[in-house]
Amino acid sequence: RRKRLVLPKDSAMPYGLQVIDTPGMIDLPANQGPKNESRGRGYNFVEVVRWWAKRSDLILLLFDPDKPGTTGETLDVLTKSLSGLNHKFLVILNKVDKLDNSVDFARAYGALGWALSKVIKRKDIPHVYTMFNEGMQSPTGSHTLPLAAFSKKREEVLEEVFRVKDRHNDNVITSLEETLRQIQMVAAILSCIRSQARTKLLRLQIGGAVSLVM
Repeated sequence: RRKRLVLPKDSAMPYGLQVIDTPGMIDLPANQGPKNESRGRGYNFVEVVRWWAKRSDLILLLFDPDKPGTTGETLDVLTKSLSGLNHKFLVILNKVDKLDNSVDFARAYGALGWALSKVIKRKDIPHVYTMFNEGMQSPTGSHTLPLAAFSKKREEVLEEVFRVKDRHNDNVITSLEETLRQIQMVAAILSCIRSQARTKLLRLQIGGAVSLVM
């Protein structure tokens, strides 16, 4: 259900911004088959995410540090829903303030980067942003992570949200380029088929003429 929130006049959020918060991904077997894709939800989650993703200008893909892997429904979303939309989404390791030390952070960050490198077709490891709620502290209160250093990455994510209108123009151009590339490919295929059909027709006409002469 859509909810409208009136922001103050001095708000930095872009005017008319719509934020879509999808449900968390369920850890179901990735090979459950098309007949069971809606199991546990009552609708096809992968297709719904794909529908929204194609119409979005920015996608924030959030991973919790306790579940940084890409299995089950997460794998389907990355390989099907977000296929071809790598320029739209940011990968974020969320809630880093829940980690107590740098060892836990390195383990979660490394596990997420390794898992993503297997499903996102890129030569390098996808860039992973970090996010946390300012003012929140670890439940134990004894973590040694430099949260102040993570604030820079947090600000980078916020900047991408604030420039969503510019991203919209970029996405329109990218979509147009992709459409023109597909049209060019179809035109090349049709030209090749037309050339082959003309060659076959010419051979038939020559063969028929030779038969009449003989």
